[in-house]
Amino acid sequence: MPMKRWLPVVLLAGAMVLLAGCKGRGDSEEPQAAMPKAPTKATKAVAAGELGPGVYKLDGFVCVTAFYPGNEDHQWVRDYLKQLEDKHPGKVKTRFVAFNTDEGATEWQEAGLECGTWFIDGESEVTFTQDGKEKTVWFVKEEGGEWSEADLFAAVADRVSKLSAGGAAASSTGPLSGTVVVLVPCGMQGPYGKARALFKESHPDLKVEQDVQNIEVLIHGIVSGKFTGDIVLSMGDRETAFLNDKGKLARDPVRLARNTLGMIVPNSNPAGIRGFKDLANAKVKTLGLPDPELISAGYYGKQALEKAGLWESLAKRVSLVKSPAALKGDLASGKMQAAITFGTCMTEAKTVGGEPTKSDKTDAIDYVPQEYYDEFYCTGAVLKSAKNPSAAEAFLQFMTTEPVQKIFAEYGLKTIE
Repeated sequence: MPMKRWLPVVLLAGAMVLLAGCKGRGDSEEPQAAMPKAPTKATKAVAAGELGPGVYKLDGFVCVTAFYPGNEDHQWVRDYLKQLEDKHPGKVKTRFVAFNTDEGATEWQEAGLECGTWFIDGESEVTFTQDGKEKTVWFVKEEGGEWSEADLFAAVADRVSKLSAGGAAASSTGPLSGTVVVLVPCGMQGPYGKARALFKESHPDLKVEQDVQNIEVLIHGIVSGKFTGDIVLSMGDRETAFLNDKGKLARDPVRLARNTLGMIVPNSNPAGIRGFKDLANAKVKTLGLPDPELISAGYYGKQALEKAGLWESLAKRVSLVKSPAALKGDLASGKMQAAITFGTCMTEAKTVGGEPTKSDKTDAIDYVPQEYYDEFYCTGAVLKSAKNPSAAEAFLQFMTTEPVQKIFAEYGLKTIE
């Protein structure tokens, strides 16, 4: 059999042997001979693009790559990566390389590694400031061996602080050209339009175009291939999670702003709804709710009704609709007496960059109390269909910055922490 056919098997077997020699989390065995330091594979930052074999740095981001076996014993590694992204939205990119697979074993060996290893911007030996003191840590083996959880999070936080303070996030300030296409749900066209205008002030050579549609139309259109673009925006996180599961996103979605749930009724308000608990009123013959399987307002709206103890009595009176936009038409026609939707749908812009306005056919009554549902976020993501991924990354990152966060607040959204 040709050597190329045997190589992944040999590497995989070698990885398992070497893994057996790595200390477990908190093990207290005698120190072993020091292994060679993991080399820095990416000596020059890459402008946008993907983390991948031999690429451990991206211009404008702090990048964390973890080489460990992809089994249940190392789920903690994936958890740490997720926590790092959540803690620094839009600033940290992560990648897990399972070296108990053929591809992972090859990359692991080519990186010159001999044990579980973390790279932070291509470095396994990292110097950072923690509690006002400079510290150098070698991120190899399991946690509790050469390093601790606090070390990892402090090292990444230190890099993020330098990224912001030093203006290294050049992907949002460097020269950009060509065209970037943003797929925008109707409910986000107001803040999107203002953010676009602000972004273009720094990038006059870049054309930023949009396709505005109802959110469910966008989602199904992306899945079917009808809609292609560089970025998709969403009023929630369930929609982009669905697209991620369908393999349509280039990377995980980015949190843009925290959204809320609100209640709307027809102008006449025949059921006399004044607050959330009034939804149980017998006069509410039909309660509208967006599809919980796809739309975040429906998913978290159902969660709120369940936590408040209202779902059981209301379940037979709930009418599931395909989109938040359809709710307003059904309310106006008298098909339902109340509806739960996105808080921002109670007053929203009717044009790109327009100001939020009240509907002339429905009234906003109240917000659903936050205590009854999990926090959720407006999200954005670069699509696999992106033709200008560099500009897409830059624009998406820009939407997490303070100037755009202020714009989101003008439209009733909560800023990200």
